[in-house]
Amino acid sequence: MATYQRSNAVAYAEQWYDGNNPNYTWFGKSATGVNSPIGGNGDCANFVSQCLYAGGLRFKETGSAYRQWYYYHIGGSYSRKSSSWSGANDLRMFVRDTQDAP
Repeated sequence: MATYQRSNAVAYAEQWYDGNNPNYTWFGKSATGVNSPIGGNGDCANFVSQCLYAGGLRFKETGSAYRQWYYYHIGGSYSRKSSSWSGANDLRMFVRDTQDAP
């Protein structure tokens, strides 16, 4: 089993903090007020999830909505994602529950 590499997550964040990785759908709004192609008001949880994924956090597809964490189709057009991938509250609950797990 691979271990989480914090340095990989940090390196990813440093590379993409000021732009959007084209391998992921952008859910935000630009500084000039331009919405992403699919709409949305912010991209923060999506960006944090990308960093966690770059660090080696594995997808989780089971359990209630906020206990799941996945994004398909990386490397191409958007397919589907869990609510915890791009929703700040669900991501917070996913991380909290992951930390509380035995």
